[in-house]
Amino acid sequence: MPRSTSQSVALVAARYELVRELRVDPETIDWEAFDTALDRRVVVQLLRPELAHNALATERFWQAARAAARRTAAVGERVLDAGTDPETDQRFVVREWPASSASATDTHRYVPREPAVAPRLRSGFAGRPRWLVVSGFVVLLTLVAVALKPAAEGWLAWVNTPLARPDRSFGLGPAVAVPASGAQSGQSAATPAPAPPTVSSAARSKPPATLGATPVPTRATPPVGAGETRRVVNTDGRGVALRATPGGDRLPGKGYDEGATVQAFEQSAEWTRIRGSDGREGWVLTVTLAP
Repeated sequence: MPRSTSQSVALVAARYELVRELRVDPETIDWEAFDTALDRRVVVQLLRPELAHNALATERFWQAARAAARRTAAVGERVLDAGTDPETDQRFVVREWPASSASATDTHRYVPREPAVAPRLRSGFAGRPRWLVVSGFVVLLTLVAVALKPAAEGWLAWVNTPLARPDRSFGLGPAVAVPASGAQSGQSAATPAPAPPTVSSAARSKPPATLGATPVPTRATPPVGAGETRRVVNTDGRGVALRATPGGDRLPGKGYDEGATVQAFEQSAEWTRIRGSDGREGWVLTVTLAP
């Protein structure tokens, strides 16, 4: 016999009267309902109202309904109807009542099956902790690299010193420059360096001559004030770099700017040895000096 509509809580799709709430899941609610068109008891599964505009939850709801409809289910699990309530925009799926042979008042036997959407929820959230672990590992490596940077710089400076390359630190920062014998090859004239060695000290630090070679006389450093006063010119405003020997490699550190006053002590072909007011010495082209 038809069920009285006065006992219903709500009407879904103008056909299914909701009578009693049976089960609440994270995304769905199962109701005991009455099909007014076919005069039978059914189970109506509704998508929770707060997830009505959640595209992912809605898609999982319909995927579970389609999967259940394709299966050859036993009595009590078949999908009878599905759709969207035109008035409330409520998504619903209608399933057969599991105890169709029981009386209308015998409802305690209903044990709804585990919703098919649960495994999808677990698989959807399973990958998130991995991203947290990877992010934490990257942050940890960054902190370790920052903490070990001073030690790495010291080690690189210690390794570069025997190779006569104290100006290289492999991108970790400036290495400690150790005065080397002779001149530093390939070093820019504009690179500042504390306490550059003079020409005389560079000459004294050279290794001893081999057996049978003609000894090279050591030049004495002229006293301060000796020599001829010259002025640096013809450098297009870029200044002049100091060299350890006539035409040799550049000395580390900056040379002398345009217009600087220096003392000239010695001349060799087109090169002249000079000393500036700060005591630094070196060879420069004679054409860059004016009386």
